Amino acid sequence: MTTYLKNKSKILHLITRLAVGGAQDNTLLTVEKHDRNQFEVHLASNPEGQWLNRAQQSADTFHPIPHLVNPINPIYDLKALTEIVQLLRREKFDVVHTHSSKAGILGRVAARITKVPVVVHTIHGFAFHDFMPSWKRQLYINLERSMRPCTDFFLTVSELNRKQAIQLGILSQEKSQTVYSGIDFSKLDRPCHLPQLRQQLEIPDGWQ
Repeated sequence: MTTYLKNKSKILHLITRLAVGGAQDNTLLTVEKHDRNQFEVHLASNPEGQWLNRAQQSADTFHPIPHLVNPINPIYDLKALTEIVQLLRREKFDVVHTHSSKAGILGRVAARITKVPVVVHTIHGFAFHDFMPSWKRQLYINLERSMRPCTDFFLTVSELNRKQAIQLGILSQEKSQTVYSGIDFSKLDRPCHLPQLRQQLEIPDGWQ
């Protein structure tokens, strides 16, 4: 068991799912790269997903939230909220950092209920878009707006998302910042057998 210094801040990252995806990769890289001299890093999510093992290895402690699922499900959502509230009360985190829409809503409500000192939310993208029914799009926008008072600071992974969120009243310019996702170039530092790669991609020999 790891022994932590008393002066470390205790932080929880909360994301809905551990499927292979950009939001998950961004979150797990953030968890992995936290300075362990300053932070005790926890991660919570629905335990089903291809990146469960990676999540368990990335965090100091992983907490399963079985009822945290997509899409909206009133019964499951209420159960998930209860599970998150119980986790926050038990662990007494200094910071809760939520990721994705579902975890962002339920996590920030739970943080407000349990009076977590600092709440951060990262917008990896929006649950609403122009091709859904207008009533549904407006519902999602209103839900995001309602979480603004529950959030101390917002992060976005693109400046376009940040500007759109400002225009929609989801966040303010003063309490938000864009932080672009990093790329681990070490994964590209390996030899490549060009003839084999061309064959795999079905590139004809005469093509450049």
